[in-house]
Amino acid sequence: MKSFCMVALFSLTAVAMPLSLAGQAPPQLPDSVQRMVRQLEVLETRLGPIEQMALATAPELTEMSSQIQGDVVVRMLEMYPSLSDGMDRLMFMEEEKVAAQQAANVGRIEQLMAQGSALNDSIQAARDEALQDEALRTRLREYQEALVVQMIAIDPNAELIIDEMTALNARIEAADLGGDE
Repeated sequence: MKSFCMVALFSLTAVAMPLSLAGQAPPQLPDSVQRMVRQLEVLETRLGPIEQMALATAPELTEMSSQIQGDVVVRMLEMYPSLSDGMDRLMFMEEEKVAAQQAANVGRIEQLMAQGSALNDSIQAARDEALQDEALRTRLREYQEALVVQMIAIDPNAELIIDEMTALNARIEAADLGGDE
């Protein structure tokens, strides 16, 4: 069994739900990185149904995931109590975005996207910090390993997809992103 570091392919890793740019790599990324992000999205699309079948056939994994998610959020809020307001605000912003889209209010959409991005950055930073807790990391690793075993049992190709995703993530992380602006 291969071990892999928190690759962004499991639903557990998405504690905060961003205002979506569905299927779009951020335009500031170099073309080569955008291509890798699109490849990663294709692989995620292939792996998603396998993951769902694995969770459906092993309810203990769903329970484990829920418990870990809850514990991560609790840890985040212990560290940053005001984060709760930001998480609540993010949920309402999605509704506001839909209304702005229906009204074709591009300015409001852009404003919401910027606010959502800032909130997501804060939530992501808190999540990353919460996952520095060794006990949470151990439980997450155990969950991921159990999920991968179940996914491979359902579809042996899942291991190849995961390996490709891991390699792509490593290439994306190693890529020169053109510096911070």
